[in-house]
Amino acid sequence: NSKRSKKQRLIAEQLPDALDFLSRVLRAGHSLTTGLQMMGDELPKPLGTEFRKCYDQHSLGSSLEDCLKDMVSRVDSTDFAFFITAVLIQRQTGGDLSEVLTNISDMIRQRVRLQQHVKAKTAEGRFTGYILVAFPAVMFCLVSFANPDWSGKLIHESTGQKMLAIAFGLQMLGLYSIRKITTIKV
Repeated sequence: NSKRSKKQRLIAEQLPDALDFLSRVLRAGHSLTTGLQMMGDELPKPLGTEFRKCYDQHSLGSSLEDCLKDMVSRVDSTDFAFFITAVLIQRQTGGDLSEVLTNISDMIRQRVRLQQHVKAKTAEGRFTGYILVAFPAVMFCLVSFANPDWSGKLIHESTGQKMLAIAFGLQMLGLYSIRKITTIKV
């Protein structure tokens, strides 16, 4: 999961520049297939590798539409799926693909900027939540050093254990609530 999320993050960061690159290639007069080949050669991993696989599949006889759809299934990204959908629609209806790609690239960049802004605005709430969750545990440790008899009753007696379990459950519920409040999907 860690490797997969890292790959997805890298693809999301590389996608706007890749779309700008493809737009420039198309404006220079090259075909979409040539643009895919150039992207596979020029772009860094992991996005360049995906475009290279797509171009290689197309070179071996698969239709470009099937290759692009396969690439969407390999790359689990809504922005990437949006890009592929726009390319497929443009191939059926016609129009200026380079302008469409530039618009998609700008939209992705604006959405990333908005996500970063929201994350910065909610950082204080998240930090406050973490402090509120950690505070009782820290206080319990401090009190157990100061008064071991009191903490011993909580740990060794059944009533104290129940109280600790309820407190822990309420702490986790509070953490969950704070995370839900401070998590804003863009």
